Amino acid sequence: MVSIGGAAAIYLLLTKKPRSLVGFLRALPWLISLAFVLYFVVGFSIAPIAWKTQDRIFTPYVIEAINDQCELEIEELSGEFDYDSGYGWQSNQSDLRCHYAGEWACSCK
Repeated sequence: MVSIGGAAAIYLLLTKKPRSLVGFLRALPWLISLAFVLYFVVGFSIAPIAWKTQDRIFTPYVIEAINDQCELEIEELSGEFDYDSGYGWQSNQSDLRCHYAGEWACSCK
């Protein structure tokens, strides 16, 4: 919806014709095409940034959950997030596993 709105705004800025419903409907196929282009360009440019920063965003909360629930005092983690199973995290060093369901919960060895 945002892409269609952006495409409509671009159309209104670029056209010098009166802004009528008929003119808008005539340009609708062009607007839909532009909306798809905007959607994919913005989506593919933002997605890699979001995936890279997600580890850094959630890691402090995982550390806090392990320190609280497993009674282990750790400051850094090496592990990997399992994005396919819904914000799960598993340590590379031990059997620590955490999952997110509103807040982080961890299971310990």
